[in-house]
Amino acid sequence: MKYLLVGMILCAGIVCGEERLEEISWREKFLQEFSQKLEQEEVGTQDWRQFQQFQKTASTEKEQKTFFLLEAKFQRKIVGNPAAGVELLLPFFLEKNDVESWKQKNQQKGKEKKTPASQTNSTENPSSEEPSIRTIHQKVPALYRWNFQPENASLAVEIANSLLEEGYFEDVLAIVAEVGKNNTDDSAVMAAETGGDLYARMKIWDKSVELYDYGGKLLQMLSRKKYEPGEGEQTVLTEEQKRWQQRLEKKRREAQKELEADRYGADWVAYKEAQENHFSKDYLAAFLKYEKIRHAYPDSIYAEAAVCYQIEILTSLSDPANQPALTSTLESEQKKLSQLLQAKQTRNAALLEKYLQQEKTQASLVKQYQSLPRGLKALEEAEKKAEAWIAEEEKGLYRGEVMLTIGTCWLEVFHDLTRAEKWYERAADWFARVQRLETRLTRFQVPEKSQKISQPPPVERTRDLWSNLQKSRLRPGELFNRRECSWYLGFLQKRTLTMLGLIAYSRQDYDKAEKVWRSLYKLDSWFQEEDQSEGLTWSYVKRLLWNIQHNRGALFGDKEEVRSFNDPQSRLMLLIADLELEMENYPEAEEKFRRLLKNKKIQSNRNQAAYCTRALATALMMQGPSRNKEMFALFKLFNTGNIFSKTDTTPYALWLYANQLSQCENTLPQTLALYERIFTEYPKHTLAEEAYLTWAEKHTQISSEKGLEMLRKYLKKYPNSDLNEHAHLLIDSILHPEKYNGEEENEEVEE
Repeated sequence: MKYLLVGMILCAGIVCGEERLEEISWREKFLQEFSQKLEQEEVGTQDWRQFQQFQKTASTEKEQKTFFLLEAKFQRKIVGNPAAGVELLLPFFLEKNDVESWKQKNQQKGKEKKTPASQTNSTENPSSEEPSIRTIHQKVPALYRWNFQPENASLAVEIANSLLEEGYFEDVLAIVAEVGKNNTDDSAVMAAETGGDLYARMKIWDKSVELYDYGGKLLQMLSRKKYEPGEGEQTVLTEEQKRWQQRLEKKRREAQKELEADRYGADWVAYKEAQENHFSKDYLAAFLKYEKIRHAYPDSIYAEAAVCYQIEILTSLSDPANQPALTSTLESEQKKLSQLLQAKQTRNAALLEKYLQQEKTQASLVKQYQSLPRGLKALEEAEKKAEAWIAEEEKGLYRGEVMLTIGTCWLEVFHDLTRAEKWYERAADWFARVQRLETRLTRFQVPEKSQKISQPPPVERTRDLWSNLQKSRLRPGELFNRRECSWYLGFLQKRTLTMLGLIAYSRQDYDKAEKVWRSLYKLDSWFQEEDQSEGLTWSYVKRLLWNIQHNRGALFGDKEEVRSFNDPQSRLMLLIADLELEMENYPEAEEKFRRLLKNKKIQSNRNQAAYCTRALATALMMQGPSRNKEMFALFKLFNTGNIFSKTDTTPYALWLYANQLSQCENTLPQTLALYERIFTEYPKHTLAEEAYLTWAEKHTQISSEKGLEMLRKYLKKYPNSDLNEHAHLLIDSILHPEKYNGEEENEEVEE
């Protein structure tokens, strides 16, 4: 009986303990959510009541500090009474008498400021009522009188935040410096953030950016680290740390924006911001920001550029491929409006006016987004806007570019060759006429502040040491037009003629296509130099002309490889994507081939899907090692047993796959197997002989004897191959290595 009673008591203790743990867990979860709502200023009346209930359950000093800290933040951010928060937290740093003395002086000064001056000298006593919302009227005691303890650092930073609200900048700076130099935990990040806020209030933007950056670095240092095989050490942030990081980054962006506005002008910052949205395909936001530029800075070069890019955005709004993202953006903004309307019922009264303004702003934004046209209507609006703008000043800045943009939309989105050709011909004529005009126009001068920062790259393209083409690309804030960019008109003119030639090529009017493409040599001597230089790939013009002679009906791919594209629209889409590869525009090619692979008609045709997959892998390959993982994943689809292991394009894909794999470590067996598949499964293919020779050569990595054996087998199998001279050279280098080593040494000495 005694043991049973003891057992019952223990069980009761366990049950009570579990209930206590559940209560603590629920309280911690609530406090996390309450803290998040505080930062977002979304605490409602019910939240505050629940907080007060939990506050009564705090038993340890650490728990009480947590509640005091959150209450002080609530008083500052929600109620708008920073003095109440300071009163709450000062006892952790000052003697009781000092705290009471400060409170009395602060309240007295508050009454004096509230009492009208006419009553100050009256014989009647001033009102003894305390202000309903107190503010900080009395400086806090000097810092040397404070008792700083490391565990109270976060409370000190909150006092600093309250003092910052009231403009006591020197005291804030002193507290932040004290916490920053003596702490390395979360409180140091808080101090850095508050320091950034301080300098932002003082409009010392460079210091503000510096401290926000420092806070972000501290946060990374304090975060947990884990090691991932193949990826190295990774930073792991908690959900709270992620929100903190986002807040720091947001504040840093705002401070950086103000810093740039001081240095380069608010007009340039607005233009850069609009372009950042534009380039990230946030078209709705970008369109409205361009509209603001037009109204805020009329008759400026930024306003001219804004019209051009608004027309470009309208063509993007017409594209069915962009509709899901546009719909998602609009739904997201509508959801924000709905949340504001619902939350209004629970908002603290002190913040109601602020949220009413937010609601009004959000409703206006949603309405503007909804008013923007989409589909064919958007393209028609682009044409209408362009015609009116061209009529204002036919030979003004950017006019030819919008002609090219609209033509490209008709071609690539709506596949209307006739309308596309019409706009391209207008653009070609415009470029030819404007090229003869004086390029240094007097109108629309770039503001002096932003001249340096808005300059585009000095050249259109270069070749690196490995013969890869490096093209200059528009970056946010740069001004590409015939005044600021010497190669701008020529670049657009070449693009226009290239597209006109493509239209002729797609119509099988090869004579016209050749004539148009040959005219590109007159516009740019670089094409001739590229075609005649040893060790470099042909210019894209030479490659296009070669296709007219040897590969009619195709561009990047072999005509036999793409013969399945017999539908006129699919063939046109293919030629447009292939053209980007021929022109070495690899990001653009990637985008177009991804789009083709989403086309249901192409998805259902195995040969077409295989070709687009191979071309997409090539576009990824040409963008460098950072895209290798994606590239190899696509090439694996052509391996034995996978979905494209037997298609018209498989040999080409295996060839590229093997070549790329051979550059990786410990891949010789897989590489040999891929080359062997080509000449074994496709013995009559144009790549079969080269695949066999490469396969034989790779065996030298196993041993010289094995390499000799395989090379001799190659010569026996292909006695009349054009590659035999190279095969004999390889054999000779294996048999007489000293001869070739000597030649290499002599060459090095000569250099």
